[in-house]
Amino acid sequence: MNPYQFFKFAVGGLWRQKVRTALSLVGVCVGACALAFSLALGIGLRAFIDTEFQSRDDFWRVSVRADDRKLTGGATDAPPPEVDTRVPEERRDRLRARLTERRNMLNPPRYAKPLLAADLETLGHIADVREVRAFHLHEVRAWLDKPDAPARGLCAGGPLGDLAPRVLAGQLPASAEAREVVLSEFAAYELGARDDAQLAALVGRELQVELPVYGDPRKDEKPVRGAFRVCAVVRGPNPDERTDRWSSTLDRADVMLPTAAGAPLFAALFGAREGYPSAELRVRPGSDLQAIVDAVEAQGFVAHSSLRWYHGEKQKVTLIAAGLNLFALLALVVAAVGITNTLVTSVLERTREIGVLRAIGATRRQIVSLFLLEGALVGAIGAALGLALARGLSVWGDGFVKRLIQQQMNGQPMVSETVFDFQWWVWTGTLAFAVLVTTLAALYPARRASRVNPIEALRHS
Repeated sequence: MNPYQFFKFAVGGLWRQKVRTALSLVGVCVGACALAFSLALGIGLRAFIDTEFQSRDDFWRVSVRADDRKLTGGATDAPPPEVDTRVPEERRDRLRARLTERRNMLNPPRYAKPLLAADLETLGHIADVREVRAFHLHEVRAWLDKPDAPARGLCAGGPLGDLAPRVLAGQLPASAEAREVVLSEFAAYELGARDDAQLAALVGRELQVELPVYGDPRKDEKPVRGAFRVCAVVRGPNPDERTDRWSSTLDRADVMLPTAAGAPLFAALFGAREGYPSAELRVRPGSDLQAIVDAVEAQGFVAHSSLRWYHGEKQKVTLIAAGLNLFALLALVVAAVGITNTLVTSVLERTREIGVLRAIGATRRQIVSLFLLEGALVGAIGAALGLALARGLSVWGDGFVKRLIQQQMNGQPMVSETVFDFQWWVWTGTLAFAVLVTTLAALYPARRASRVNPIEALRHS
């Protein structure tokens, strides 16, 4: 037989059993569709996690402490008061959240060992670290005219550039040495600013800042004080801006001083050897974040980064994808059983045809190849239909899965455009695997057909 006749015999054998062949095709189609769909979803979700994590600035930041042992820290159970109704509603929501957080802020954790200037210099020499940022943080009392009615909260001293998108009134300090202060809208609220006009009126006024001394046995120690001009008022972060896996120092502070301007206050308060509670490393995007974290920890520091959440999410997706792939493989196995049944029945019904082929010179190998070709055709056609179905379903499934994910992102915008990724090997791999499974399923009926005695077959007919 020439190749055309060979192919024609195989197609003819399948065509004569239209119903059984169609059912086998449906089984292979469903299995191939499930396999391609789950593979594309697994690949797409892993790529989605990479994109969503690595496209955000806070992913490329590492929080560093010299020690994680807390000496103090806690919260009170006092409920937060209501916000004055004259405050605009948008600001009122943020102030309510701020009042709730204040229970912890007025008693911030202090750690057993601070980061010293030499430590910051060491961290800055780690490969791919672009910048080391550190903030002093301490309880503060601040007032404009009356010291008996101060705003209370936390005072931070350090780089303030990240506050630029959140300025409500005024502008940030012109330099790190400027004797200026930035207030949070919460501090402005406690200083009596209710509407936007009162908020803007704070800019330019002189603010008295007092850092109380605690934990010192000397009874005559007085609080550290300084006077600064209010240069700006900034809002608190919105939910979609709270992207850090740990609380940002500037998100928690109420009175913020430029680095150099605040240094004398903190030096007078802590002394020359007192360092920073923590530091933030800003690393080059695309660098090996795990290697940087390992380098930080190798030097004896405690590092916190987004890697734990990142690896955790990827592990979840991998497990889910593995489970989906397993069910898809089971579907293909069930389809293979159906193909075996179809071809075994075909051997019984086509005994005379097989006998004729053997009688005119067809070898056993050709008979085996004929039935294997029929199994391969069922696999190829069914897989092609399954791949088309999977691609079509992914268009609907993409929107559905993205809506589910968006609900878990707390209002943060999605960067990824899809959660399905049909790589070239998904198409070729699914097709090849389906053909392999169906060809193997045809092996037993093919061998059985090859053992048909042509004389007995012709006599039986």
